[in-house]
Amino acid sequence: ENEPACANTAKTFGTQHLVWEYGFLESFPRRWMFLKKPDQNEYQVVFEQDQDDTTGEISIEWLSDELPSNLQIEWMQGQLNRLEGIANNVTMAIATLEHDYEVSLALDYYEALKFALSQAIGSSFKSSQCGSHEDSTCTTSS
Repeated sequence: ENEPACANTAKTFGTQHLVWEYGFLESFPRRWMFLKKPDQNEYQVVFEQDQDDTTGEISIEWLSDELPSNLQIEWMQGQLNRLEGIANNVTMAIATLEHDYEVSLALDYYEALKFALSQAIGSSFKSSQCGSHEDSTCTTSS
């Protein structure tokens, strides 16, 4: 039986890969993945953001085998702090791009990545309100 080419990409191909490979930032849902497993193509931290068409609320569903550990949450917080700390550098680098599309894509991706990390960190701390791993969806206001 032939499977679609994307059948086994749930934990190996996400939003950052779409930007890199195809040059666009998808609208919701967006799948984010971080911390590649040693000697594997799968990632340890995988979640999907989706937006409710009616309320505009953005939810996170954890797709990882396990919810993030404290160490993984600290890593995400460190990455978010780093991204926030390079805001001026990002602005200056984006200003050197020649095409409006590149400027828009770079800025949109930068903001989307910061928002995704921030929301993932927040939902990790609210795990008792978000349910067990079997019910791993957490909704926050956008």
